[in-house]
Amino acid sequence: MEIEGEPFEFETLNLVGGGSGITPLYQLIHAILKTPDDNTKIYLLMSNKTPADTLMLNTFEKLASEHKDQFHPWFTVSKADNKWEYSEGRLDEAMMKKYLHDASDKKTGSFLCGPPGLIEKGVKPVLTKWGAKDGENLFGF
Repeated sequence: MEIEGEPFEFETLNLVGGGSGITPLYQLIHAILKTPDDNTKIYLLMSNKTPADTLMLNTFEKLASEHKDQFHPWFTVSKADNKWEYSEGRLDEAMMKKYLHDASDKKTGSFLCGPPGLIEKGVKPVLTKWGAKDGENLFGF
């Protein structure tokens, strides 16, 4: 993988996003899962306001069933209905610890995309606390 012209090699990816931040994350997921010899493990954690705001949920569930050992998505919403099968509540450190891979591992890249409040005040400080480093294995879109 090249980022701004610099080569990086990761065995595992943490993808964290909010709202329409799923768009660049999906492009990465799609490219990896459609490449036959790419065995990169992917942990996706998405945050939205409601289940209806969760874009492409069926697509991600289908990809997860087709790539059980490789793709691990999880979703949270601020306000769930009684049919919601995932988390309810704000994305926090406990949820990240449960659904993401070890962010301090140099072979794990963490890619973030979403509202600045979620990314800069919520997700990035936790991943940095765990040992992820900007520009080394922590990147924002």
